Amino acid sequence: MVLKRAIPWALGAYILFMFGLTLSGVGRIVYYGDELIHLEKIQVFLEHGIYARSGGDNATGELLNPRGHVFSYGPIFTISTHLVAVLFGIETWGTVSYSDPAFQIRRIMVGVFSFVGVLAAAWGVTMVTRSRVWGLATASVLVSIPMWTGSAMFNLKDTPLATGFTLFTAGCIALTLPIATRTRFTRVAGWFAIFGGTLIFWGVRPGTWPAIALGFFAMALIFARFNNFANWTQTIKSLIFPFSAVVASYVAMMLLYPYLFLNPLDLLYRSFKDTAGFPHSTTVLTDGEVLSMPPPWYYIPKWFSAQLPEVLVLLAVMATIVAIWVVLKRLFRSTPTSADFAFPALIFIFIQFAAFPIAAILLSSTVYGGLRQFVFIFPALAMLIMISLFLVVHTWKFRRFRGVWPATVGIIAASTIFTSVIQVQMFPYLISYFNPTTVAGGIDGRWEVYAWKMAPGELYSLLPEVERVRCTQGCPKMEEIPSLFEEVARDQSTSIRYWEVVQFPHGKDGRFDKSCSNRVASVSRPYLGDSILVIEALSCAIPAVQFESTPAAGDDSSKWWESMTQWGWEIPMANGVTSLPGVPSALAWSVEPTSAGETSRYLLELTVLTGSTDTVVVSPTVNGVDLEEIVLSSGRTSELVFDVPAPTNQGAPDNLVVVEFVLSDTNGAPVTNKLMVSMIRPAV
Repeated sequence: MVLKRAIPWALGAYILFMFGLTLSGVGRIVYYGDELIHLEKIQVFLEHGIYARSGGDNATGELLNPRGHVFSYGPIFTISTHLVAVLFGIETWGTVSYSDPAFQIRRIMVGVFSFVGVLAAAWGVTMVTRSRVWGLATASVLVSIPMWTGSAMFNLKDTPLATGFTLFTAGCIALTLPIATRTRFTRVAGWFAIFGGTLIFWGVRPGTWPAIALGFFAMALIFARFNNFANWTQTIKSLIFPFSAVVASYVAMMLLYPYLFLNPLDLLYRSFKDTAGFPHSTTVLTDGEVLSMPPPWYYIPKWFSAQLPEVLVLLAVMATIVAIWVVLKRLFRSTPTSADFAFPALIFIFIQFAAFPIAAILLSSTVYGGLRQFVFIFPALAMLIMISLFLVVHTWKFRRFRGVWPATVGIIAASTIFTSVIQVQMFPYLISYFNPTTVAGGIDGRWEVYAWKMAPGELYSLLPEVERVRCTQGCPKMEEIPSLFEEVARDQSTSIRYWEVVQFPHGKDGRFDKSCSNRVASVSRPYLGDSILVIEALSCAIPAVQFESTPAAGDDSSKWWESMTQWGWEIPMANGVTSLPGVPSALAWSVEPTSAGETSRYLLELTVLTGSTDTVVVSPTVNGVDLEEIVLSSGRTSELVFDVPAPTNQGAPDNLVVVEFVLSDTNGAPVTNKLMVSMIRPAV
C-alpha cells in the first residue's frame, strides 16, 4: 500500500527533474540560424504586419520584397516570447532584442510550451483511464524521450507545434468522452484546449491545418458510429460546439495577422503547398546512406527505430496494432464493446501519431534533421502506449497472467531510467540521441549527428584562444556565439591558421577530407562506456590559387571564393563575398613559394554597402601589417593594391596571404555597413 501511494510522487518527481534538466539547458546552446531568422521575422511583423524576412524598405518605410516562406510560418510563438520579454523589462514593445537575457527568455518559453504539452498528454490519458497515475506515467514516458526533452531546450518551431497538436488532441478527447464520464469541466476545458491547439496550428505552422480537418472528420465519424449512423442531424449538432473553438481561433488570427488570414482559401492552399513541398536542398547521412531531399520512404522508419529507445519502439508497434484492432472492431460493429471508452481517444491520438509521417512518405515531402520535424508524434506516442497498456491490463484482464504485468512495468521503468542516464550524459545535445542498438552498429560515418548545429559555441570555447578568430565559414558566425566568446572572437593579434569546422562525421558522405587531418578541438559526449562525437575543428591546407581571371568570370566562381574565405563573411556569391555587419573579416589564399626577394602585387576591388553611416573607414592589414586606411562612401567602389613579399622571405604560415578588414565610422566606432569584395587579381 505504501509503495502504491509512492508511485504518483515518484512519477511527479521524475517529471519535474526532467523539466529542470530542460531549463538548465538555457544558455548552453548557441543561437542558431532558424532562431535568428525568426527574430528578423517577428521584427518585420511588428513593423509591417507580415511575418517575413525583409527585402528592404522604400523611402516611405513600406516593406519591399517580403521573403522567407511567408505562408509556412506564423508569429504566435515569437509574439508571445516578445510579450513576456516586455513584461520582464528585457525588450520594449515593437523592438526585439539580441541580448543574452532576451535569448534566455525565448529558450525558457520553449521549455514552458513543452511542459504544457506534457500536461496535455497526461490530461488526455487521465480522462480516458480515469486514473492520475496513468496520466503521470504518460508524462514520464514522454519526458524520457531524448528528442522531446532535447527539442524543448531550443526548438522554437517544432516544440510549440507539438504542444498545439497535443492540446487539440486532448480537447477532442474531452468532447467525445462517454456521457457517463463527461462533465461540465471537461466540456469547457475541451473547448479551450481545441481553441488553444488550433490557434497554435494557425499561428505557428499554418500549413498543418489538415490536422484540424482530420480531427473533425474523426469526430463526425465517432458521433455517427455511436448513433449507429442513423441520426446525422444530431451528429452535426454535436460538431457545432467544438467547431466554434476553431472559428474563434481563426478569428483571433484574422485580428492578429490580417495580411494572411483575411483570405482563407488562399491561405489554406498556399500554406499546405509550401509546407508539403518545402524548398530545402540538403542531404542527410542515414544508416550509411547519403539521402537527398526528398528522401526515400524508409527515411522516417529508420530514424524512428534509431532515435527512440528500443522498448518504446516495441511498445509503439504493439500499441499501433491494439489501436487499429479496437477502432476497426468498433467501426464495423453496431453493439457496444468493452473498449468503447477508449475508441474515440485512440482515433485522435493515432491521427497525431501517424497521419503526417504517412503523408510525408506518400507526398515525398522534404524531411531532414532526423525526427526533429516530427516532435509532435512523441506526445501521441506516449498516449497511445499508455492507453493500449491500460486496455490490455484492465479491460482484457492481462493481470491474470501472474508475473507478466510486474515484468512489463519493470522493463518500462528500467528503460526510462536507462535512457535518462544517457540524457544526462549527452546534455545538452539530447536531440542527437541514438539507442544502444544503433550505437552498437556504429554512428561514425553512418548517421548525421544533428546536434552539430547546437554545439559550435562549446567547440569555439575549446579552440586555443590564439586561434579562435581564424575560422572558415564552417565556424560559428559571430552572432551565433554566446557573448561570452564575442570579445575573444574580435581579437586580431594572433597568428594565422586556416581552420575548417566540420560536422561529424566529416561531411555528408561520411568520408575524411585528407587535407583536413589535424584535429584541433572537438565536442563529444559520453554514451555509457563509449562516446559520440558531435562536432570538431580541423586544420586544413589551402591549395595555391591561380589568378588567371577574376572570380566572376569563371563558371563556378562561388567555389573560387569559398576556397579563400576565412571568417566574418556571408555565403559567397558569384560576384564576390560580403562581410557580416559589424564584424571584422578576413580573406586568405595560398601562394606558391618563389625565389628570395621577389614580391607579388595584388588588387582587390572593394565596395561599401549601405548601413549605419554614409562614410566608412576601411582599415586593412596584410599578414598583420597595417595598410593605409581607405575612406569610402556607401555605394562607392575603390581599389586596394598592395605588395606581398615571397613566402620564403616573409614567413606567412602555410604560405598564406591574409588580408583583414575592420570597418568603422570617422570616429572609430564600429558600423553596420557591409564590405563587398568583388575582385581579386594580380596587379599589373
